[in-house]
Amino acid sequence: MAEIGLRALGFGTARRELTRLVSGKFDADQVSGTIMVASAARRRSVVVGDLMNSLCDIETPQDVKRLVDVFYDKVNRNELLAPIFNDTADVDWAEHLPKMYRFWESMLFGTGNYQGAPFPKHAVLPVEQAHFERWLALFVETIDENFAGVKSEEAKNRAVSIADTFAHRMGVLKDPTGLGRIRWPEH
Repeated sequence: MAEIGLRALGFGTARRELTRLVSGKFDADQVSGTIMVASAARRRSVVVGDLMNSLCDIETPQDVKRLVDVFYDKVNRNELLAPIFNDTADVDWAEHLPKMYRFWESMLFGTGNYQGAPFPKHAVLPVEQAHFERWLALFVETIDENFAGVKSEEAKNRAVSIADTFAHRMGVLKDPTGLGRIRWPEH
């Protein structure tokens, strides 16, 4: 059994680096062991066999940044949402993304470093229930593709609450069950 040390790398970076290192160079039997990933906030041991299929939770500001960046990349490529963000709202992404990092850090970690009132900026947008449904579906999809754990579930729950609240206040939520069915389709 070989042990590969990827120190001073974040978990996601370590996983990508491991994939690069072992792709085509070793068979599965040779790549059994433990990867020790160290970061300033934590030290984690992961069995290599499970590493490729496992996801870590949202635990750091870097994780929040990844969530926000991947999510808004999807929004910018979405035929329903991109025109609202880029044409109607004319979002300045260089300014908006750092605000979203602070917002989600405050929501998930209680940092309190987000100052603002997001609803008024959204209240004037020409959106319908379908826009909220798509926003929420992309957000949940982004988390499910990149993270798993308690904070990941909390982020999805908070997104449902935010979307429901905004849609209700804007008078566009026609479904009495709310948008939670996107998060929990079996209910």
